[in-house]
Amino acid sequence: MTDDNEPPSISCPPSQTFTVSCGLTSALVGFPTATASDNCGTAVVRYSSSNVTFIAFENRTVSMIQAEFPVSTTKVTAVATDDGGRNATCQFNVTFVEGTSQIASLTFVLASWCITLLLSYLQMSVRLTLQKHWKVTTRVL
Repeated sequence: MTDDNEPPSISCPPSQTFTVSCGLTSALVGFPTATASDNCGTAVVRYSSSNVTFIAFENRTVSMIQAEFPVSTTKVTAVATDDGGRNATCQFNVTFVEGTSQIASLTFVLASWCITLLLSYLQMSVRLTLQKHWKVTTRVL
């Protein structure tokens, strides 16, 4: 049996910055997991930060961590622990800034465009219906 005297190695994802809609006090986001390895066995990664609960999602193609963060900068600490109880840590920031996100802006533009088209269609439809059934004529005054 080999004695494991070395701590695991760990690498955190880069710091993450997100834009949230004005008025929100927190937001739920996902970000890549930290990666850890050990020279003798496996290393388990756990995340910690004040007032944040982390949820891990893993499948064959992606590993993500999801958490609800306040609108501010939050320092996240990832700790890798190997089978022998030795630890290694790394840190990264998750920052939320208030503003209009690009998705929200695009959604607003598309919604405005759809409403304009709908109103134009309704106006044309009402005009044609009135002309057909009520013999309405347009007069210039």
